[in-house]
Amino acid sequence: MDRGARHGPSPSSFAQAITGAHAGTGVPQLPEHTLSATHPLVDLAALCAPDLVPALRTLLAGAPAPAKVQLALDDPAVLRVELARGLRGLAVRRHLDGDGQGEITALGLLTRVLQPSGGRALADALRDLAAAHAASGDLEAAVSARGRAFRLLEAMARDDERLWPEVLIDAEEYTGLLHDALRPTDATVVSGRVARALERLVESGREGLRPEYARSLRLWGDRLAEDEEWRQAADTVLHSVQEFRRVGDRYAAALGLSRLSALQTVLDDPEEALASARGALAEAAALEHADPGDWRMSVCMATHSVARRLSALGREDEALDALLSVRAPFELLHEEAPEIHASYADYLEDLSAACAAAGAVEEALEAAEALVEARRAAVDTTGDLPGLALALLRLGELQRPLGHVGRAAESAREAAEVFAAHGDAEGRVHALCVLSDHLALLDGPPAAALEHAEEAVEQARGLGGRSLGEALTVLGNRREDAGDVSGAFEAAAEAVEVFRALDASPGWIAPALHHRAARARQLGEHDLALDSALEATALYQDLYEDDLSYGLVLAESLCLLGRLREAERRFEHALTAAERAVSLLERLHHPDFPRVTVCLAMSLRDAARLHERMGTQDKALVLARRAVTLYGELAKDDPVRFRPPLADAWRTLGSCLSGLGHDEDAYTAALFDVDLHRESGDRTGLAHALCSLGHRHEALGRTDEAIAVTRESLDVHEELLLLEGGDPLPTARTASRLAELLAPEDAVGLRERAITLFTDAEEDTEATAELLRLLRDRALAGDDVAETVSRVSAQEDTVEAVRALTAVADRLIGDGELEGAEAVHTQARALWDIHLLERPGTPAGPAAALWETEAALKSRFGLPDAAADAQAMALELLEPLLRPGRHRPAEQDGALARSLARLAAYLADADRPAEALPHQARATGLYESLATRFPGHRHALAVSLGALADLQARTGSPEAERTLARATALSSALPED
Repeated sequence: MDRGARHGPSPSSFAQAITGAHAGTGVPQLPEHTLSATHPLVDLAALCAPDLVPALRTLLAGAPAPAKVQLALDDPAVLRVELARGLRGLAVRRHLDGDGQGEITALGLLTRVLQPSGGRALADALRDLAAAHAASGDLEAAVSARGRAFRLLEAMARDDERLWPEVLIDAEEYTGLLHDALRPTDATVVSGRVARALERLVESGREGLRPEYARSLRLWGDRLAEDEEWRQAADTVLHSVQEFRRVGDRYAAALGLSRLSALQTVLDDPEEALASARGALAEAAALEHADPGDWRMSVCMATHSVARRLSALGREDEALDALLSVRAPFELLHEEAPEIHASYADYLEDLSAACAAAGAVEEALEAAEALVEARRAAVDTTGDLPGLALALLRLGELQRPLGHVGRAAESAREAAEVFAAHGDAEGRVHALCVLSDHLALLDGPPAAALEHAEEAVEQARGLGGRSLGEALTVLGNRREDAGDVSGAFEAAAEAVEVFRALDASPGWIAPALHHRAARARQLGEHDLALDSALEATALYQDLYEDDLSYGLVLAESLCLLGRLREAERRFEHALTAAERAVSLLERLHHPDFPRVTVCLAMSLRDAARLHERMGTQDKALVLARRAVTLYGELAKDDPVRFRPPLADAWRTLGSCLSGLGHDEDAYTAALFDVDLHRESGDRTGLAHALCSLGHRHEALGRTDEAIAVTRESLDVHEELLLLEGGDPLPTARTASRLAELLAPEDAVGLRERAITLFTDAEEDTEATAELLRLLRDRALAGDDVAETVSRVSAQEDTVEAVRALTAVADRLIGDGELEGAEAVHTQARALWDIHLLERPGTPAGPAAALWETEAALKSRFGLPDAAADAQAMALELLEPLLRPGRHRPAEQDGALARSLARLAAYLADADRPAEALPHQARATGLYESLATRFPGHRHALAVSLGALADLQARTGSPEAERTLARATALSSALPED
């Protein structure tokens, strides 16, 4: 309706008065007053409201002046009435002319004219003035005028109770205006005042006002909710429902229960929210049976609300049943009345989500398609292009898991076009990001997906904010797909900084941090990767505690964190992360959600590897078998993508089987690993698989076969390194592995190659370890070791070089290569002697080890007395280095016990049992203390007791028999391994 209609009848009576139209009607005429040639309203105001004249002259400036006229009467009250009519008519004309400010001025003057008389006329004028201010955008002025009108009407109702229904209507409009002006507390105060006034009247017996009282409670509850006073709002709305039921207004009761259900949801009381929603449905169903009217829409909406509450409680199957129960009537209603498209679209969106949650993906897709058609059909009427675009994106989300990736990409492409047509740049950026994600899954080069990601970033740079962060995250993924790890890292790092600058919510910054962690890990930036992964995991954990739908991304973040911890060799932390991921994913796992299956399979394999490393082989085997099963299911549907990880899972399973002694089964698993990598064409994976197969051959005693497949593995690694470059570490490690299988004289060249590659990779620790293996092989081959010893000395500081050389000499003694051991030992001792000349105060730890090696050599050369003297020197140097008594760590007790036992053994070999006995007794005492605290030392204790019993017998001690019995009993109680 035209707002000008509010201003009342046309000013015809005023025109008659100022033109003398009453002449000859018997009405007494005024003495003749001649009006000015300006405007009759100005002259009329001059007679009855002179304070308005200046404002009127300004308002009417430039208006054509009528001819001189004569007044018919001079009663000031009548003149004010006529002036008011004239001002109202002027306001109407200014409104129709589009002069909003002129309309406001005229209405303002009108309220001043009517102020002395007050009453309903002034209230109407104030309402019109408020509407004009609101139309101009001046909400504060509108609130002021409307507040005056409300207070005037409220005062009138105190004298006339019949006006309270009108006061309630006015309160609904006034509080709505207060809400628009962002003054919710004022709206709450006004609505509460009206409710309390009506409550007093109803309690005093005015039953006729009970319907208005119920409405006032509903209004007050709504305003309390807008003021975020949730608990009081819920109590007030519940009171309104009770009052509506008292007056028999079931429809209003149903609406109230629906409002109450929404408030209870906000109050995190899902059970009560469901009960209220069901109450609303019961009221609507009762109306449908009792009233011949069409209540189908009410029943459909109430059922929809019940379904939402069930879904919030995780009762997805019941929610789906509820939604399906009204599908036919909702469809029919939409056909009959297309204007309900918004409610119908909301219903279809929830139906699609419920079907997906219940695993009915095809039905979810069908509902999503219907949603798109409903949105598309309503666009011409509603102009709701964003709703159509979002429906298209939702459709794509459902098309992709079903393998319709091309259709999903087309849905996203159309969504981007719809957003562009609407002028929604942010929406278009998001749709381009989704389109890029879909295209990345299609076969073929990644150029198209990368192109759309770059387009999204280019457009987002003009927007900044969250859109730029999202686009950069997607660009990082596409660059990684294209093999540009550095570019991917740059995009992910920039995304993190964008979100940090925005102080973005955890839901946005956590994925960016996760991607930065993954890219940093690929680039070897371990510290940054770990910090990012820890922060991402913490954020995802907080999100998951409030919303379980974050379980998958939390699990993915835990997987990455576990791998980073594993790289630090913090295996317990890594295993904790992997097992938490497995636990989360097992709860989420469903055959129709392959992303969950992929992450679960990966987590199971990681957990299996870590359990194997931690020595819990049985657990490792169970996890590895489940990983193989899941990857096998995935490979059936997508062999190109999942054959390589299936092969890797077989390798993990083979390693677990080998650890438990199931060598034949482990060999079979290794064959699967190799065959799958050959089929997939994954040369890098094949190289690793062949090396693993070599281990399985070796375990079965097939050394020639082990050498053959390990050599093939090395050939593949060397070929890849030559053609593609990249990390030389796998090649270095495979060369070292092949050297282990070969005779020492054949291994030397491979050792040199491995050392070169380790050095190129800047892996100094591994290069030094390989150099020590080279030293051992040269000694076993009978080669001169002086040059290799010099290289060891050049890579290590002198103390570390002495320790390393001593360890090699000890290994050579174990190999029976005594000449080589003596040569290395001699070089180590010479280095130590030189070092002592330069730094005489150096702790004697390496010297003690040198004397122990000297003792072992003397013993193997058949010189037990010299061996005993050397071991005694070692013991003399060792003891001062250890902490005293009970403060000594267990590893130091173990070292002391071993040194004492060796000395006793050498003395016994020299036929000096009496001298050996106290040393062996002391060693046994230490082993006994260790075995009490650490059961793993029981075997050493049993051996020590046996040696002590032998010495006691040789010296004629009466304790020999009892000691031997203890040794025998302890040995028999130990497991065979």
